[in-house]
Amino acid sequence: MSNTTNRSKDLSQFGSSSGSRGYRLVEVPDDDSEGRFSKLNWNGEVREWEILGFSYEIDEKPPTAAGSQVTIVPFRVHLGRKYHFYVWKTMVPNFMIAIFAFLT
Repeated sequence: MSNTTNRSKDLSQFGSSSGSRGYRLVEVPDDDSEGRFSKLNWNGEVREWEILGFSYEIDEKPPTAAGSQVTIVPFRVHLGRKYHFYVWKTMVPNFMIAIFAFLT
């Protein structure tokens, strides 16, 4: 027999099911009642990068001989460079090098 029990840290949401496993990913609330570790004082912005989206999978491994079950949830963040990066970090320095080369 297997039993899954889930609850939020502030006990506002809870539930259990026997014989099966259920998963639900929800957004971390802004009121700091939960998810403080996952936020890590991060405002959701990545400098010079644009967040394009998120993806996740649920990979349930077969039970071991001892009966333990492992579930792996890889979570991915998809990023793309902002165009300002290419202007200020690549084009401007190259133009400055070219201008100084012609001036000397």
